Amino acid sequence: IEIAFSGLQAQYIATQPLHISQRKLRTEKGMHVFGFRLIPNFEFMSYIMGLGKEVVILKPRSLRTKMKKELQAAAGNY
Repeated sequence: IEIAFSGLQAQYIATQPLHISQRKLRTEKGMHVFGFRLIPNFEFMSYIMGLGKEVVILKPRSLRTKMKKELQAAAGNY
């Protein structure tokens, strides 16, 4: 899994890893990309969703699509 975090969030994620497999991969377009080797569960996805616009799932596409649908459904509540 590859996830891009904003600068502020990346600083926090770097000091408080979300998972033991977490690795910083690169910085691009002002976002800091971290890689994770895990099966995404409810807790992990809830945390990522809670970051809102400060985070972008890059890979895999299936997870990106799932997150997009979840966020669209949540936005529909407002």
